[in-house]
Amino acid sequence: MCFNSVGFNWLVSPAATELEMVVINWLANMLKLSKSFMFSGTSGGVIQGTTNEAIICTHIAARDCAFEIVGIHNIGRLVVYGSDQSHSTYTKACKLVGIFPCNIRLLPTSTDTCFSLSLVVLRRVIEVDVVDGLVPFYVCVTTSTIVVDPLDGLADVVVDYGVWLHVDAAYGGSACICPEFWHYLNGLLVKALSTNQEYLKNKPSESDLVVDYKDWQVGMGSRFYG
Repeated sequence: MCFNSVGFNWLVSPAATELEMVVINWLANMLKLSKSFMFSGTSGGVIQGTTNEAIICTHIAARDCAFEIVGIHNIGRLVVYGSDQSHSTYTKACKLVGIFPCNIRLLPTSTDTCFSLSLVVLRRVIEVDVVDGLVPFYVCVTTSTIVVDPLDGLADVVVDYGVWLHVDAAYGGSACICPEFWHYLNGLLVKALSTNQEYLKNKPSESDLVVDYKDWQVGMGSRFYG
């Protein structure tokens, strides 16, 4: 006998939804993130199926924030940044959300910075793009096999330019559960992918008191990870 958890909104599977919310709070606590990252605070999170899905979801949220400022007709001015150490899916995700290939900046790294993203190089490239009339809106930093980008300094750069900071911690992020690695997260946004057709409307969802994970991910259904 096989059972399936649909899980696309709270109404069809409150247990799956609320268990995931509890696990997200556990993870945020283990990483010593601020309460603004938790459901018990002002935000929350979702367990994505793949790295690519996570990058796409954050890209869409950041892109739509940029549209509110410059307008959707200016999508060709939007610029994203990463390093040549970024995961290979990063460029794919950028293209999938409509970023022009010529506006994807993969900045070179070197042994001088242990292959991490240079704050000086990033700031210089962003400044040039701004002068050229482009709109920087997203920086992806990484914790890959040998690289940990300087989040604290990068946070200062993105704040100066109002840019979204995404931390791709798929490889090394779990190590930050250990207290001796908490400092790597020094320096550390929810826009929904809402698709609420008439047949999906229900009182709990419309009350804004529950989480519908279909609006937090690429897929409609949500796997039950319990």
